[in-house]
Amino acid sequence: MPQPAWPEDVVARYLTLSGEIFRDPSMYVEVLRKDGQHSVARCRCCTYDTSRQHDGRAQDMAQAHAETCRALPKPTA
Repeated sequence: MPQPAWPEDVVARYLTLSGEIFRDPSMYVEVLRKDGQHSVARCRCCTYDTSRQHDGRAQDMAQAHAETCRALPKPTA
């Protein structure tokens, strides 16, 4: 399965635990740059969404969440 394209404002992606189990690269937490030094981390599988954080902090939180997230994304069809 191909890796989803990275939009310009994405600074990091972390594969979730579910993504590792199912070998699905679309199951990830991504860190988006909002402005200057602020970013937000959002999970593509569950409702995890941080408030704005310093880039390094958002990345740490995203990685920690991805290591434990077992959620499966909502089906699109």
